[in-house]
Amino acid sequence: MQIDSVFNNFIAYQELNISNKEDIVAWCKDRVIDNDGIFVDPSETVFNELGGAVTKCLDELHTQLEFSDEYEQRIKQFWVNSSFNQPIVRPHRHPDGFFSAVYWPLADEDASPLGFISPNQQLAHVVRPEYVKNFNSMNSEQLFIPPKTDLLLVFPCWMWHFVAHKEGNSNNRFSIAFDSVICKKD
Repeated sequence: MQIDSVFNNFIAYQELNISNKEDIVAWCKDRVIDNDGIFVDPSETVFNELGGAVTKCLDELHTQLEFSDEYEQRIKQFWVNSSFNQPIVRPHRHPDGFFSAVYWPLADEDASPLGFISPNQQLAHVVRPEYVKNFNSMNSEQLFIPPKTDLLLVFPCWMWHFVAHKEGNSNNRFSIAFDSVICKKD
């Protein structure tokens, strides 16, 4: 039997090699209070290289997904999160954006994962865990991505996501989150 996917979402990822990553981590440690997050002023020069790398990835994704060449992605805003600030542990989405991205300049093996919730609201009521041999994108209610230092993850802003609490969680976790908007090219 042939199976076709319908109404797909995606997660795109790429490892970034940011030359001033240690400066970014130091900036985060100096300014982000535990269990909190802060929006970043785009004029902060420590983020210039990272912002350029994220923009390049957003442009590549825009092209790969076959969006019009007359439009482009632009970073609307970005912010830094520590391990467990309250807004990121509750399921949420970013309805004012187009793509969301998260980059981890620091994440050890015990850092809590980023969780995604299936947009199919009925899935959890119909497909019970005992029915499943191996979880996959067709039968899973949630997907968890472990953070990894230097990893950039991009996904649609409309996807519900959250940072999942993990026993023995490490505090060695900073994430820099971005929202893009789609704009007509100048």
